[in-house]
Amino acid sequence: MLKIGSNIGSVKKAMRMVVRGQASAFVAALNKTAFEIRDAERKEMEKVFDRPTAYTMNSAFYRYATLSSLTSYVAIKNSDTKFHYLLPQINGGNRPQKRYEFMLRRAGILGASEVTVPALGAGAQTDKYGNMKSSQIVEILSQLKAFYLAGSQQNETAASKARNIKKNYKARYFVARKGESKVGLRSWQNGEKVQHLKSGIWARYKTAFGTSIKPVLFFVPKASYRKRFDFYGVAEKTAKEQFPKKLAETRQKFIERTLDTSKTGTKWY
Repeated sequence: MLKIGSNIGSVKKAMRMVVRGQASAFVAALNKTAFEIRDAERKEMEKVFDRPTAYTMNSAFYRYATLSSLTSYVAIKNSDTKFHYLLPQINGGNRPQKRYEFMLRRAGILGASEVTVPALGAGAQTDKYGNMKSSQIVEILSQLKAFYLAGSQQNETAASKARNIKKNYKARYFVARKGESKVGLRSWQNGEKVQHLKSGIWARYKTAFGTSIKPVLFFVPKASYRKRFDFYGVAEKTAKEQFPKKLAETRQKFIERTLDTSKTGTKWY
């Protein structure tokens, strides 16, 4: 007796699996593309920025797509805050104020149309990336009583000031306004002589010969930044290059993994 067999049932089942698997392959391609975009953004940062910090390099992140949400994206961490320093590098325009600038402005020390620039090589203490150390910023805000939160214990009091001076303080910070603020009579606010120093925050140090002063932060007019970091351009270019490749790869891998319908290794195609 002649018998003719058919594996049409297995073929139909495999085809149904292929249809369902298209969405999974699409999600996988989206996520692999997002990963490539994130890495491309990091490489671009290394090109356009001078010694970018680990914080800056890790600011680009991606979110996975899922079967219930067919969207993956790459973004900058905390870019919805008004203080984010990368936004003017991406979009151009004015640099958002830094948190300590907001405090100085609230305390009436920094003008509404001014920003600060560290006096590199002078009194500004910087880390290996060229950014001011947060410990010095805290000292400045404390001595100038710029911490504004109610009940804040970070502002220097008369008692703590006396203790700091007695301990051979490293630096005492004061504000200079060239042609405006006064010196003498132990106070830059109540002195008699017009200040000749460049506008900003200066530090006074004790030395073996008395005292010396160095600039720490200069007050300068706000400047408009040009676009340096082509975040959107890099993302678009990478997506166009990588997504078709990743989609073809994930579809092929799914087919190879799924359409082997025989436990003994015999394939239906």
